[in-house]
Amino acid sequence: MKLTIHRGANQIGGNCVEIATDSTRIILDVGLPLPPLNQPPQPKRGRVTDDVIKAVFDKPQPVAAVLLSHAHLDHSGLLDHVPPGVPVWMSKGTSKMLMAAEIFANPEKKRLEINECVLPPRSPQRIGNIMVTGYTVNHSVFGAMAFLIEADGKRVLYSGDLRLHGRTQGMTKELTADAAGKVDVLLMEGTHFSGDREPGLSEEQLGEEITKDIRSAPGLVLACFSPTHLDRFVTFFRATKASGRLFAADHYTAFVLHMINGEVPRNPHPSAKEVRVFGPRGQARIPKVASRYEHNEISLEDILREPSRYVMIFRPSMLGKDFKGKLPDGVRCIYSYWTGYLAKQDFRIARAKVEEARGVFVERHTSGHIFERDAVEFVEDVSPQYIIPIHTTDSYRFRILFANSVLLKDGVVWEVP
Repeated sequence: MKLTIHRGANQIGGNCVEIATDSTRIILDVGLPLPPLNQPPQPKRGRVTDDVIKAVFDKPQPVAAVLLSHAHLDHSGLLDHVPPGVPVWMSKGTSKMLMAAEIFANPEKKRLEINECVLPPRSPQRIGNIMVTGYTVNHSVFGAMAFLIEADGKRVLYSGDLRLHGRTQGMTKELTADAAGKVDVLLMEGTHFSGDREPGLSEEQLGEEITKDIRSAPGLVLACFSPTHLDRFVTFFRATKASGRLFAADHYTAFVLHMINGEVPRNPHPSAKEVRVFGPRGQARIPKVASRYEHNEISLEDILREPSRYVMIFRPSMLGKDFKGKLPDGVRCIYSYWTGYLAKQDFRIARAKVEEARGVFVERHTSGHIFERDAVEFVEDVSPQYIIPIHTTDSYRFRILFANSVLLKDGVVWEVP
């Protein structure tokens, strides 16, 4: 078995890894590299040219399959480079999150056509002479998976992106129970090994802080987070309910909740009595889905008549389209993304508009990535023969913590011992 990190050995985002035997090649993730913070995430029209991914699929030996760990762009953003007919394996949840993003995030972009295959968790799938098993893990998007790859008598565990401080820690326990002492190579994400990343709160602790923020707010509360981050929605929903308010979801959030309904026990649904649904200007609307919560619909005008009753989801694009450039007096915006994104122009403008309205802009976030201390625990539980860092800007930190680390460079072919 041979392993090649085509991209991601010493950067966060843009993951692309190849695992090959003499007869079978598979690719783990086809990620779009993260742009500088002062640039937009990616063009909304046209195909992004990427020489790294192009070279991966131009080799004489064809790719037998692509494994997609989750729906974030830095792991899935170059799916349109996958040749027609190549199976793309993913969880059912990832499939649904990709659909939601295509419909709502880039409505003018042509729908992506791929040979999609659903990989149920803990159900081994043979691809050529490689066996693949997916494990559901907790991350800041629903449906994330780690992959165990077995071939030539060797086992590689690809962590994808995961964390241990989320609401569903039992997922990782299943993974470590199956993998403990049986893994030759752990290909491990190290986002928090990078120098500017600090450990933070658990998702439960974050919820306590957000509850205090909502209870003390005199007027409208704006919740700024990704609708595909199920843990974070639950955090805001529970905090809203505990504060005696109603949560106002947009059609994007309602669609995501509709898509995962039945897959997550006790997950709030847009038809719940504590949820109202409003439609930002220009946002897509799925009539068949919307008809199921039409009795819960509310206008922005209704919200602004009684602002202290609501917590509403918010993104900077709503400033001009919906609020006409002016937020209600005393508004409180709870920002729940990575703090680095505040350098982007749209968030700088949003923050200024909150302050202009004599409101408060509050940062309340905890990472979607595993903290360093938890990564050490995870590595101890798995007990691999070798550890290879990926998705990090400080791979040398692995060498300090783990004597059995192997630091690869992008494009280097490494044969699993």
